[in-house]
Parts: sequence; C-alpha cells; structure tokens
Amino acid sequence: MGQGKGRETIDRFFNEQLSDGQKQRIRWASCDMSRAYTGAIQHHCPNATLVIDRFHVVKALNEALDAVRKDEWRGLDKRGRQAIKGLAWDARDAGTPSFQETVALLKRAAHLQPAHPSRLGAEG
Repeated sequence: MGQGKGRETIDRFFNEQLSDGQKQRIRWASCDMSRAYTGAIQHHCPNATLVIDRFHVVKALNEALDAVRKDEWRGLDKRGRQAIKGLAWDARDAGTPSFQETVALLKRAAHLQPAHPSRLGAEG
C-alpha cells in the first residue's frame, strides 16, 4: 500500500495492485466524499457503483444544516431568535421525538421570514 491519501497514491494502488480485468469486475466501491477517491474509482473501475459511506454523508448534511441555521439566526430579530433558540438541527436525529418537536416548533414559527429563502428552496 502507498503512503498518503492523494490521487497519485490511489492511482498507483489501482495500477500496481489490480489487473485491468479485476478493475472491470469491481461492481461496488465505498469511500468517503474525497474527490481523490471518487475520481480514482470512477476512472479505474468504470463498472462500479460508487457508494458514499453513511458517516460522511451525515457529517456533510449536518455541516450544511448548521450553516443554514447560522445564516437564519443572523437574519432574525430578537423575537425570531427566541422562537428558535435551543433547537438542534441534526440529521442523525431525523426519526427521534426531539427532531419531530423541532419540526413542529419550526412550523409554528413559519410566519418568520427566512434570511436566505433561496438556500431553503423557497421562492424569494
């Protein structure tokens, strides 16, 4: 195995460790969302279905939700901030009662205008 996680190292692995036939027979490949990994897999394993691991998908989703939450917080007045204070937006909790309570609170606060409607998929 090579040193590092860069595309050059990954390419070297595919070229030195696997034959063309082996690469053609790979049907599934799992990795994180690194462009080095996804690009190398797509290039070297054209028949593989790329599967991004759950941990990294949830992490990216939580980071995006946190960025939207912070943007919205900055755009609210005092009353709006009080309406959503303490709500945790976490993709891992989508099926839990606390998440459902958060959604209910947000629906009650629906009269508040989002700071960035386009980021929420709303017309604006």
